[in-house]
Amino acid sequence: PQVAAVLGQGEAVVAIRGRAELGPRALGHRSMFLLPNATALPRDLVLRYLVAVVIPLDRAGQLLQRPVVSPHASLLGMVRPEWWAWLPGLLDPTGRVAVQTVTPSSDPWLVQLLDAVGRATGLPALLNLAFLGPSLVNALSMAFPKMCRVAGFLLFEDHLFSRERVRAVWGPECRPPAEQ
Repeated sequence: PQVAAVLGQGEAVVAIRGRAELGPRALGHRSMFLLPNATALPRDLVLRYLVAVVIPLDRAGQLLQRPVVSPHASLLGMVRPEWWAWLPGLLDPTGRVAVQTVTPSSDPWLVQLLDAVGRATGLPALLNLAFLGPSLVNALSMAFPKMCRVAGFLLFEDHLFSRERVRAVWGPECRPPAEQ
């Protein structure tokens, strides 16, 4: 609920939780999440990061003309025209977007988050940006500096940190004292 509330305020949340991910797409364990229409989404991020819309499989028909099963964000889905304005700059010229579908058995935490977002916005969907970078992020000392550059919040497992709190403790660059 706390993460959904932060997202509902238009903030970006970096999630570092569970097992590490390898490959070209983020699947929710090393991701940056935003509402699709969030003003916090810098357009240059769309160009630098792989972006997919993540949605529960059983609700994908609400966003897509024909739901696709795409657990690895490897397929494009045709977005219903009434949602086009909600995905500024993310659709290809034919109205398609990369889609990741999740189920309660594949990622119960993410489905719960999407359900909470759906109750607040009417659409249980988030942008999922790969938060991998040149190295895998597996420790707070790696996550904080990256998060401070691109997002307002970091979810590390079950702990939510704000950029302001991290900067107050670790300084403006969000680096641990040993690295300053």
